[in-house]
Amino acid sequence: MTIKDIVKDILINDKRARTDDNYLYGRVVEVLAVLEDGECDNSIKSFIKIMTDYNLPSVHTVVRERRYIQKAEPELIDKNAERRRFKSEADFRKRYRNG
Repeated sequence: MTIKDIVKDILINDKRARTDDNYLYGRVVEVLAVLEDGECDNSIKSFIKIMTDYNLPSVHTVVRERRYIQKAEPELIDKNAERRRFKSEADFRKRYRNG
């Protein structure tokens, strides 16, 4: 089962996931935990509850802010992480450009 399959299934079956990115993300984590371990333990359920109840920023918001800050202050860029990101981006482009 791919992430796309999981997200689509959640969106079909859970209306709240259509409007709340944190909730959607939490549900994806929950499904992945069940697929991996056969169950979803309380720590994951607590994580989902905290993300949604406290309206924590999405992963994308945090990453976007990191990018803005590092663009303005390049000394805060970790060179190894930057190399990994560039490689991942190049792999992604190669994969989807050719097929």
